[in-house]
Amino acid sequence: MPNTNGYEICTQLRKLSMFRNTPIVILTGNDGIVDQVRARLVGASDFLNKPIDGDIVLNVINKHLRQNSHIQ
Repeated sequence: MPNTNGYEICTQLRKLSMFRNTPIVILTGNDGIVDQVRARLVGASDFLNKPIDGDIVLNVINKHLRQNSHIQ
């Protein structure tokens, strides 16, 4: 994204009430602890790094679907 990044978008989405409980997963090529902490600080629900593994992605999606299945 040339003019912004996922952390900034996550921050902006979390400010909107309609996205307050929406799971947001940060997917990045940076896998350091600083990046993971930054993702949590901006309100990300989870963090995945590249290269992606299909099973891990499905597990993360299923985890958040289960956690949020009661929220309508």
